[in-house]
Amino acid sequence: MLYKLDRRQAWTGLLQGLLGWTVIFWLSGCASLPSTAWQEPEVNILSSRLVGLSPTAAQLETRVEINNPNLFAITMGALDYELTVNERRVVAGEQRQGNTLAAGGSTVVSLPIEVVFTDVLSLVSELQQADRFAYAMVGGMSFDVPVFGRVRVPLAAQGEVPIPRLPAVQVVGLRAERLSLSSADLVLNLALTNPNAFGLRLDQFTYELALNQSSVASGKVQQTVSLNEGGQAVVEVPIRLLFIDAGLALYDALLRGQTLDYGLAFESQVGTGLPIMDAFPFSVVQDGRVQLRR
Repeated sequence: MLYKLDRRQAWTGLLQGLLGWTVIFWLSGCASLPSTAWQEPEVNILSSRLVGLSPTAAQLETRVEINNPNLFAITMGALDYELTVNERRVVAGEQRQGNTLAAGGSTVVSLPIEVVFTDVLSLVSELQQADRFAYAMVGGMSFDVPVFGRVRVPLAAQGEVPIPRLPAVQVVGLRAERLSLSSADLVLNLALTNPNAFGLRLDQFTYELALNQSSVASGKVQQTVSLNEGGQAVVEVPIRLLFIDAGLALYDALLRGQTLDYGLAFESQVGTGLPIMDAFPFSVVQDGRVQLRR
């Protein structure tokens, strides 16, 4: 009986000794891991640029290079971001990753961000008349690392975005080329203005014109109009007016050379000189007064 007790005590002592040495080796390994085995992942901004533009929004793309210098794989968590304009937050979010980055491996992550112009202008009122704005983007890439848990590496980028403005259309003149009891040939002068820091182009447009509340003309004009940055062009639109349709009251107003009330509906597809901006639809409806000249 005494022999069995001694064997049990011996085994217990041996197991306790092994457990103690295991704890010591584990603690010493953890203590040495930061200096010998662990290195923070490298996160570098390759580019932050404008890749798409419309009258309502800008599409940004930030490309991030991630390198794992460690001898073991790590898991990428989320790429979080916050974009500010004039120190006001415009948009924020995160892009989940979940991919495993092998030991010594690298990858490139693309972060798309859409910036809506109405959001920017409502938050930063001083940009109402501006043609561009600067932005700052800050964020971080998180990683799930063995032993250490969640680790976040910060990143930052900045850039500039143009604010597209719609062109302006204005009636600047109405001239009578010919006037008879049955009809009149008129020329409507339209001034097209480009308020942008890039060129615009119209290859055709449609219109409807009313004079003194009478519809007098409509049609499609196949004419290329190029507008330089900040430039203006005047387009002449020939109009054949029949008084049997428009009425004799309008004939009398034209005969007397009176100032006329007009209503104009204008519609076109507008192209730009920017490769990142597709052609966009543009329409305007306006009214006013114009002096008939002969």
